[in-house]
Amino acid sequence: MSPYFFVKYCNSFTTDSLRVVHFKSNAFDAAKFNPIRNPLGNYWIKPKGGLWTCPAQSKHSWKDFCKVEGFNTHTLGKSFQLKFHSTARIAVVDNYHDLQCLPMMKRLINGEVERVVDWETLSHYADALWLTERGEQLTRLSVPYNLYGWDCETVLIMNPKCCYQV
Repeated sequence: MSPYFFVKYCNSFTTDSLRVVHFKSNAFDAAKFNPIRNPLGNYWIKPKGGLWTCPAQSKHSWKDFCKVEGFNTHTLGKSFQLKFHSTARIAVVDNYHDLQCLPMMKRLINGEVERVVDWETLSHYADALWLTERGEQLTRLSVPYNLYGWDCETVLIMNPKCCYQV
């Protein structure tokens, strides 16, 4: 673990019981997986790459968000579920402190230097990141760090070898 940040991880019971769903496809294909990259440009908080999922039993899921917002509803007809290997390292953001503890980098946004999550570094220490429903609510508009644009409870898979389709 780096001395510069302290990632909070799921315990083994949670890792073994967590089931996530991905929409837009019926099958998991690790060959189509794109590695995590830090975003380019202003305003973008989300990393590029990875596999975007949400807990199957989420009360604030991607499917719910899409239906309420009328967004990408055509992609909801296809989905698959994944479980995690017991050795998976799933980082958790359940509150603002958890977000502050992730590795950060400096980026120029609108002419000002801001610190944002360094997704590429995090992907070396975690196989996935779980932004809980509570974490999404508490970090959406938090200052100075935030996860604005993460619109629902999310599990971002950064390592395709950490999980398997069920």
